[in-house]
Amino acid sequence: MEQEIDSLASQVEQLEENQGIRGAYNPETTKILEFRDSPDRVEHAIRTGTLDRLRSENEALLRRIGNLETSGVRSSATSDQDLVPKESLATLQAEIERLKTAVSQKDKMLQRISQVSNSFI
Repeated sequence: MEQEIDSLASQVEQLEENQGIRGAYNPETTKILEFRDSPDRVEHAIRTGTLDRLRSENEALLRRIGNLETSGVRSSATSDQDLVPKESLATLQAEIERLKTAVSQKDKMLQRISQVSNSFI
């Protein structure tokens, strides 16, 4: 019976290795699931978008500095719109929208908390 137990144990070990339960990673027998909107993916998208906007804003500001250096002092013909690049305005507008949504979410949360606390009084 001990020999039979040993042979069955070795057979179980062999089957586990063949099925990918034990041993090295086998992509044919193991599937890795990932959420489409996982927090890591969302965070990466946010950071990538922010980095791209900052790069474009930086390039526009450097171009503006270069233009000002070549032309010398600002002439009276230059309008105020030329002072701030469009990329900087776009970045600031995106930041304003993000902050507005954060404020509205916090207001909504405070309103719900006050409603809940008033119902217990």
